[in-house]
Formats: sequence, C-alpha cells, structure tokens
Amino acid sequence: MSIFNKTNNSINERIAFVDGLFVFAMILVVVGHSGLAPDFHKTYLYKWIYSFHMPIFFWLSGYLLNLHKGKVHESYFCFLKKKASRLLIPLITLTTLVYYPKVLLSEFAVRPAEGSFKGFINAFLYPVENPIQPLWFLTVLFIIYAVGYWIRYFCKSSMCRLAMTFVLSLALEFVIVNLKLDLKFLYISQVFYQMPFFILGMMMSNNSWIKSWMFNSVMMTILTFAVLSLSVHFQFIFSFSPIVNLCWKYFNAVVGIWFSASFIICLGDKGVRFIPQLRNYTFCIYLLQWFTMTPLRAVYNMFNGFGISSMLWCVAIFLSGLFLPFLIGVFVNRNLSHKGFARYMRMMIGL
Repeated sequence: MSIFNKTNNSINERIAFVDGLFVFAMILVVVGHSGLAPDFHKTYLYKWIYSFHMPIFFWLSGYLLNLHKGKVHESYFCFLKKKASRLLIPLITLTTLVYYPKVLLSEFAVRPAEGSFKGFINAFLYPVENPIQPLWFLTVLFIIYAVGYWIRYFCKSSMCRLAMTFVLSLALEFVIVNLKLDLKFLYISQVFYQMPFFILGMMMSNNSWIKSWMFNSVMMTILTFAVLSLSVHFQFIFSFSPIVNLCWKYFNAVVGIWFSASFIICLGDKGVRFIPQLRNYTFCIYLLQWFTMTPLRAVYNMFNGFGISSMLWCVAIFLSGLFLPFLIGVFVNRNLSHKGFARYMRMMIGL
C-alpha cells in the first residue's frame, strides 16, 4: 500500500491517514496494557491513554464503513458474514483455546476463570468475563457494525440524517447513565457508549473535513494535545455527577481523536511515515498481545522481578506485546497459504 503518495488521488491520501491512525492507536493500546500492578491504573499516563484510545477505533470503523459507498447494496447477510469472519472467528477460537488452561492456572491469575460450562458460555455472553479481556472489543464492534449497516442504508450519507442519528445515540447513552443501567449482557452498555464515535466517523468520511485547517495544522495538533492533557488532569481531581462526568468523558475522547488525526495528518504532510510496517498487522497485534505480555507479567509476579526495575519490566512487556505479535503475523503471512485450514489460521490471528 502506498503511504502518503502525493501523486496519487484523494482516496489514497485518505487511506494513508487511516493507516497511520490505526498504528498510532494500536501503540496506545499496547502501552495501556503494559502496566504491572493495579497502581498503574492510577497513573496519569493510563488515564490519558484510556480517555480516547478505544474511541479512535470505533471512529475509524464508522469512517471506513461510509467510504465503501459501492457496497451500500451488499445484502445484510453477506455484510454480517464478512464481519463475523473478521471478528467472531478470532473471538470464539482464542477464547476456547485459553479458557480451560486459564482455569487450571486460576490461582496465579488476576481474573480467575470459573471452570464450568456456564462460565465458558458467559465468556461470550458477558465480554467483561472473557479470560482475554481485550476481546470485548470484537463483540461490541460486531454489534455496532450490525446496526451501522442500517444507519448507512437509511442515512445514505446525508449529513442531516447522520447528525440526527448521532444526537439520538448520544441521548440514549445519557439516558442509560442517568438511569444507572449496567448492561453487561453482550456489553451493551459499551455499545451505547461507543456508537456516537462510530456515527461521528461516518459523518466525517467526507475528505474535505480531513483536509481542512481544523486537522491539517501543526498549531491545532499542539492545541488539542494541550487541551486533552489538561482536561484529563482536572477530570480526575474533581468529582461531579454521572451526567457531567459523561459529558467530560465524551469531550476528552473527541479531543483525543482530533489530536490523533491532526498529528498523523501533519506527519504525512511532512513526508513522515508513522511505522507503516505495522499497519497490516495491527489487528494481529491486538489479538495476540495478551499471549505475549501475560507470561512476562507472570514471571515478574512469581519472582518479584528478579530485583530488576519495574520500569524495565514495563518496557519489556510493551516490546513483547507489540513486536512478538508483529513477527508472528509476518511469519504466518509469508508461510501459510490462503486456502483450507491455513486460511482459518490466518483469520484466527487477524490476517
């Protein structure tokens, strides 16, 4: 894939922007998962990353869905089949492979597995109980895509209709928070929270947004970074009502997406490629990071880090979570065919 090819058309420029943003967001994910102790969740870095890194993926998903206008008439069944192959096959396969081994090692796990067949089924019905916790993203994104197909169908890229749908999705989330509904089944509460970002991405799929001064400006990148950093800092100092906190949460996420997009676009304007080698393996990294990071974390806990600085352990965990899945993906991509069981293996790890 040509990255930031100035002689190509606007579609390639949009792809270049999307590529860099996917890689940037995935690096944030791995950094956010590299902590050692529960105290890491209290750090400013953790709060800063978690204020916007997952909304980026839902924003990008909506952005890309609305770009594929040529597939608007694709049947709903075919659409869901493709999304199920991409999202549900890794979810079912990796959960099944991990569940019972984790049961045997539950005494060493931070989140023990129940061990019953009911517990196994609940790992799918209640994504927060999945032994590989990051896999909640697959369930939530699949549900959002299932709804997003109809949003694209009925809105037909109309900015007015998309805006009305965006406002409605926000209103539903505020109602859920106000009623204090904890919808853990299929993580529906997270579906309602992330849906506005998905629709916002659909609204902004017009390339003129990305080319405007609001994104294509070094000054805007610096400004949004500063606003985000200060906002995250003050949000966790003061205590407000759930509704006010939700407003603040959405504000941070939108500014975070804005900063990230502006950052990647400005790099592209200067001819800087943001680690393009990782782009084709970002999903592979997301799926396999748990497998490469968990053993190191277990060794650290079992042997008290061998007296080595916890910071060095965090760096090692980060590198293992980013580059080992990348190397596995490269190896599989080069050595397994696209047919038969090998094709299933590739799908299982996000290739």
